[in-house]
Amino acid sequence: MLLLPQVGRSVAGAVGCVLLFGLGFGVGTITRPQLLAARYGTTAYATIAGRIAFFSITAKATAPLGAVALAQAAGYGSVMAAVAVGCFTAASALLTYHRHELSSS
Repeated sequence: MLLLPQVGRSVAGAVGCVLLFGLGFGVGTITRPQLLAARYGTTAYATIAGRIAFFSITAKATAPLGAVALAQAAGYGSVMAAVAVGCFTAASALLTYHRHELSSS
C-alpha cells in the first residue's frame, strides 16, 4: 500500500501494486491453516479457525462502510493512510510472531 501512491501513477504500476497486495492475501490464505495447526494443534483448530473467520468476515463487511465514512469526513488520502497503517500493523504483528517462534525454538 505504501508503494501505490508513488508507483500507481501508471497503469502498469497500479496493476503491479494490486497484484502484490493480492499475492499477500493469497499467501495468508494458504498458510493460515498450517500456522493454526502448528501453533494450537488439530484438536482446537476448528474453534480457533471459526473465531478468526468471524472477525475476519466482520471486518471485510464493515470496512467499505468505514472507508466511505472516512473518505467523506477527511478525504480519500485518509483512507489510504488508514489502509497503510493497517498493513503496517499486520506486518509488524507477523514479524513479532515470527521472531517469538524463532526464539522459543
